[in-house]
Amino acid sequence: MENEVRDPYEYEVDLRDYIKVIWKEKWIITLIFIIAVGTALAFSLTTEPEYRTQASLVITSTVADKLVSRPGKTPARVDFIPEYDYEEEGLSNEILEAIITDLDLTTGSGKTMSLNSLKNRMSINLAFPDSSKNETNKPTLTLTVTGSNREKIKEIADKWTELSVQRVSKLLSREINRYYELVSKEYSEVREKLETKIEERIEVREETDLEFLEVKSEVLQGDYRNYLSSLGAKKLELEKKRAQLSSLKSSLEEVPKYFYLDRSIPSEILSNFDQPASEETENGEDDQSNNNWMDNSMAPLKEQRVNEVFLSLTERKIELNLERSSLKREVDYLETALGKLKERINENQARVERTKLKVETLNRAVRNLRYSSYSLYSELETARAAREEKVSPIKTLKVAKETEVISKVNTKQNVAVAGVLGLFVGVLVAFFKNYMEGYEEETEKEEENKETED
Repeated sequence: MENEVRDPYEYEVDLRDYIKVIWKEKWIITLIFIIAVGTALAFSLTTEPEYRTQASLVITSTVADKLVSRPGKTPARVDFIPEYDYEEEGLSNEILEAIITDLDLTTGSGKTMSLNSLKNRMSINLAFPDSSKNETNKPTLTLTVTGSNREKIKEIADKWTELSVQRVSKLLSREINRYYELVSKEYSEVREKLETKIEERIEVREETDLEFLEVKSEVLQGDYRNYLSSLGAKKLELEKKRAQLSSLKSSLEEVPKYFYLDRSIPSEILSNFDQPASEETENGEDDQSNNNWMDNSMAPLKEQRVNEVFLSLTERKIELNLERSSLKREVDYLETALGKLKERINENQARVERTKLKVETLNRAVRNLRYSSYSLYSELETARAAREEKVSPIKTLKVAKETEVISKVNTKQNVAVAGVLGLFVGVLVAFFKNYMEGYEEETEKEEENKETED
């Protein structure tokens, strides 16, 4: 370890070396520190703080809410869109030029202030009645002016208030007149529509008497129920007749139509008959034929008689058939009449429903138009009152009395920060200078050693 060769550039750094360097270059460090602190102090002393002041105008017109368009607002009965914007009008070139001219505004170099420079120092906010920043129940215009001169920004705010009242009053008066004409026109249109709907409703009621149709429908329904009841009774009676006929047919099949009686000719009747005279009495053949005749005359005889019961059942069957046919015709007639009556009921009911629907539609349209008419009439009266008002539609709510500091230079803080930065930069410069000097010495020594070796 003792024989280890050390690099000549390697050496241990001691804190005393740093202190020596700082002490050696103390004048440079001090100079940089003084420059930094002086610069910060000069900047702090020459920089003026920024102030802010505000002035407000309130729109006192009774139709102010209608003359202000805003997103998300519930639309009024009249679709009114202002032809101007309060914020744009408040910062119009006409007002800015008047402020610069009347107040003789100039820049630091003595030149007249430009419109853009003045406009950049001013901002306008329109607060609506439902806004948390609005303490009134009317729309308000608030101007905010910033600058380094307290008195000057208050003069600008007050001048703007004066000029805006004059300019916006004219614009509002014109808009109120336009709003009144628009409301009046729409009110007339709604009244015409309302009268048309009322006349149409009267015509519908005269053409179709709804009460008569409803009474007629009830009468038809009563007739239908009566017919239906009669039809049920007739059908029941018809079924009974059919059952009787069926039973009667079964009875007729069991009862004979005729009665047959078997009998012979009595002997006393035959004795009354004379034998026929014959010239050939002696012939045996003739005797034989007479005997045969006698034998045939004595044969049994059948007598046919109509069954009275059968005749009675047949007559009853005919009567039942006639009654059944009559009932069948009555049932068919009732079914046909019920079908036609049902059609009449349906037609009458459909007419009633159509009439009710039409009348209800007209009633709803009349109600809506009446509501719109009342609303428009109220707005028309409000617009008329605003039109006839002699006072200005916009007034000053608050003048610029106070100013608020928005940015102020902290001299102590700036000097402290600049001092720390100056010391830091001075130390860096001192070490850099020392490093460069050491580097030059090493370079000279190397050159001398080379010359000695040569």
